[in-house]
Amino acid sequence: MTGGGSETYDIGENTIIPYLLNRGIKSIDYIICSHFDTDHVGGLKSVLKNLKVKNIVVSKQSEQSENFEQIMEIVMNKKIDVIVVKARDKVVFDKYSYMDVLYPTEDFMHDDINNNSIVAKFICNNTSMLFTRRY
Repeated sequence: MTGGGSETYDIGENTIIPYLLNRGIKSIDYIICSHFDTDHVGGLKSVLKNLKVKNIVVSKQSEQSENFEQIMEIVMNKKIDVIVVKARDKVVFDKYSYMDVLYPTEDFMHDDINNNSIVAKFICNNTSMLFTRRY
């Protein structure tokens, strides 16, 4: 599920939260922010404000953005654990699933937020999925 949206439509408030609550989901163990452009994280502000979230996974940012600052303020106020990742890091979700971070490497931190997007391989039992960056 993407946390995107736009400046004029809060996908978190209008779609994600109702969808999750309709299915009885009131807490989230991990949110992974690919990068901090509004079309990727705009709706996550509402999700972070209104649901219990335990962890947020982000890449190191070489450029501060309004979205990054707003999300980090919510995260700090709600005492959500922040996991900052780079290539070769592993995020273990449980005994059956984890995520290998493939990008960004510290050598390639860019001023362009898109170029700091997380690329990762998610593994669960014998199934794996590649999450690539998208502009």
